[in-house]
Amino acid sequence: MLSSYTNYQRVPPCVPTADYSCVSSTSAQMTQDMKFLGYIAKYGKSFTTSNEFQKRKTNWQETDDWLTNFEATNSSFTVGHNKFSDWSAEDKK
Repeated sequence: MLSSYTNYQRVPPCVPTADYSCVSSTSAQMTQDMKFLGYIAKYGKSFTTSNEFQKRKTNWQETDDWLTNFEATNSSFTVGHNKFSDWSAEDKK
């Protein structure tokens, strides 16, 4: 009987989406990763180290979170990513 429990996998917590559906955090992270890779391709970005890649991804994620929150305000204008979305506040100075 115990062997039937050895293949138990913990289900990741749910992450709500804009349409109030729910995806696993693993699925949500994969979606974010794919969006970032699409951003890199669209703007022809390249990074020389894995540290730079991670830093730019973190900056991009912060921008993406801000954009998502702004879109929820139903403003009269549209915002979106651009070639500066992976820049930090320090980079923009």
